Amino acid sequence: MGFFKLIFAGLTALALAGPAMAQDWGLRSNFEQRWFFAGTGTEGGPISFNCAGHYPDADWSYGEGGGPYDPYIIHVSMTEALGPIDWSQPDAGRRSDVIYSIGGLGYQFPQIQWNEMVGDWGVVISMGDPLITALLAGGPSELWAGDQRIAQLSGTGLAENLAQAIRFCDGHWAAMGVGVPQHAAQTVMTLRGQGG
Repeated sequence: MGFFKLIFAGLTALALAGPAMAQDWGLRSNFEQRWFFAGTGTEGGPISFNCAGHYPDADWSYGEGGGPYDPYIIHVSMTEALGPIDWSQPDAGRRSDVIYSIGGLGYQFPQIQWNEMVGDWGVVISMGDPLITALLAGGPSELWAGDQRIAQLSGTGLAENLAQAIRFCDGHWAAMGVGVPQHAAQTVMTLRGQGG
């Protein structure tokens, strides 16, 4: 089992939930065998926000199961708490009805997909996505799938730990000479200006 399969499974395991208020947000980060990973999730919650990448000389097999590894994106991982998959349907393993609500606004995810290798639902969004801006402002939140609330989530530690995760990955990308893409520039430059 590859490193990222373990890490993504570990962060997903931070997140098995019911509708009760989940625990505070934690931070995980790792740099091993030229692969780096950072993310935040809640103990007992259904969702985590992660960034990941590798140096050019990293052993690709070490990071199997994750990806894509484009710089300055956030991997959003969600557990099977979203509900069972009806494999008899033509769109099985894909959903377009998942909404994250924070700060009084709802953010509908682009189509999410089930990753059989990792065992969770996932989607990637830009670090400059409006949802990331809202998460960095912090506060309690909710995850919805269809018309059902999956979980209420504490805001404690969310903004701080997501900011630390983004700074961790940004530091590695910057060390490799990767430029910040326009889609993520405002978020990343704001975090760089705030220091760590």
